[in-house]
Amino acid sequence: GPLYAGVFKQLSMKAKLLQIPCVSPLTQQSKILYNNTLVSKVNPSQYTIIERLADFCLDSLRLNSKICIVNATQKDAPYVKAFKKRYNDGILKINKSIKDTISELKGLSAVKNSFVIEKNNVVVLLTNNPVYLQDFITQLSVSSSKKNVILFGFESVTSIDNLDQGYLNDLNFHFATANHIDYTDINTIDLIKQYQQMYFSDPSESYFEGFDIGMYYLNNLKLKGLDMFINLEQLTYTGVASGFKFSRPDVSSGYENRAISIYKYSNFKLKKLGWK
Repeated sequence: GPLYAGVFKQLSMKAKLLQIPCVSPLTQQSKILYNNTLVSKVNPSQYTIIERLADFCLDSLRLNSKICIVNATQKDAPYVKAFKKRYNDGILKINKSIKDTISELKGLSAVKNSFVIEKNNVVVLLTNNPVYLQDFITQLSVSSSKKNVILFGFESVTSIDNLDQGYLNDLNFHFATANHIDYTDINTIDLIKQYQQMYFSDPSESYFEGFDIGMYYLNNLKLKGLDMFINLEQLTYTGVASGFKFSRPDVSSGYENRAISIYKYSNFKLKKLGWK
């Protein structure tokens, strides 16, 4: 800690003068990493998550899919721009024409009119607006029968109160996340039992994330000493809820965790895909 970006930035700059490493467990903002190689950030930024979604589409869906991205609201325009840039940069790296890219569409009608029969129709919807999402996803599900539609978006879609989860299942909804708890996993079950025995209540998601952070940093600190903080990119780990795979934007910056997994709805269950 500290938990929040403003105070963390102040403390980490003071700590830098004393060569003290600092770990940010919650903040998504990448600006806390700038000009401080002793800072590491566990929670990936929203843009890192978007980049991983674009990478997955490029790696796994490009050859047999028609991909479009929805220009939902003005507030979400930076998300659309970030996704397209990452995807197009990837296209160029594999020597494909920049014309082999994704379509940016406005509104549900434009999306439906773009569907083709012979391929998967991938719809990327990067917004956190619950009203827009509920209306769009409901209508898309109703009108997309037998059209091989695959919907991509943020994990927040899965927690919209009035959204029928059956629609997400029908649309093969995919999302990327750095933290996901499988309550059927034996390790998760054991941790819940320990928490209940001690506190006589059920744990929040933060309990599992905190456990993983402690296991990663404290175990590596015991084994590697303080040198671990300048070699985090060499130290990967898969915890109960979170993974750890660090990289730096540049040589003068700190480390961001980029361990992000792709999940999809399949037969009314969440399935973690093996893509890395």
